[in-house]
Amino acid sequence: MIEVVEKRKEESNSSITEENLQKAMELVRQNPEKIKAISVTDLLKQQRDLYFKEERKEDSFLFELLVLLGAEIDDNTFYYALDLGMLGLVKLLVEQYGFDVNSGKNYRPIIVAVWASSATCTENERAEVVKFLISKG
Repeated sequence: MIEVVEKRKEESNSSITEENLQKAMELVRQNPEKIKAISVTDLLKQQRDLYFKEERKEDSFLFELLVLLGAEIDDNTFYYALDLGMLGLVKLLVEQYGFDVNSGKNYRPIIVAVWASSATCTENERAEVVKFLISKG
């Protein structure tokens, strides 16, 4: 897991510092049950609300880290990751957690999320997400 985190940190333009990352990792080591109580979907919903209020959002890396550390995810996590144009999180959910972009179950939410993303992400972010989805079928 550490290798995945380091790789994504290098790829990301994240403002997460090494010191803050170490503090977070230590907190998780001391209280692993608390991370499992965090709903990534709920945090993404709050992120979406914040975007509409203040037009800013966190880098995808923070949410990816929560997922890697064992926070709760569900089908709506995938929807909000698409909606917010968080390519790193979308890739993680598809490639490591098996979210199927070709599943009839997720097909409509994918279309709706990509359509809705015009309000919550840049054209470039949306284009990158769409390219990735197409590459996966």
